[in-house]
Amino acid sequence: MHRHHRPVVALVVLATLATAFAVQARPRYVRSAAAKYPAITGTKLGDCRLCHTDKPGELNPYGHALKDSSLSFEAIEKLDSDKDGAKNIVEIKALTFPGDSTDAPPVKGKTAADSTKSKSKTKKTPPDSTKARAKDAEQPKTSTPADTSK
Repeated sequence: MHRHHRPVVALVVLATLATAFAVQARPRYVRSAAAKYPAITGTKLGDCRLCHTDKPGELNPYGHALKDSSLSFEAIEKLDSDKDGAKNIVEIKALTFPGDSTDAPPVKGKTAADSTKSKSKTKKTPPDSTKARAKDAEQPKTSTPADTSK
């Protein structure tokens, strides 16, 4: 091997080892989650996305809660890490991401899409009052003359 190729080979070997180490670190937590919640095995929750975003190394809200709890899944089951209205354990049982507010379990009587819509607090006018206002606007206003005979 030529001397000028040695640094390149060394960098390739180093990069390969670093990648292998990083990959080895992650499955331990995935295996722990699967041991605690066997139903997630083979589902979208059965990989690193349970705790991480799509950006390498970045934790989602569930991952932050898990880290803050000293990696105790049980300690954060009753929390709603992503603030979507469903406790973490409910989301795990429903196989929705407990760290992603756009992926929430469906609420009885609503579809999954309905449960992820933001809750609007705008005041709605009842339909009857709208019709009554329209009807009043259509009628000409007549004034009755005051009774001056008294």
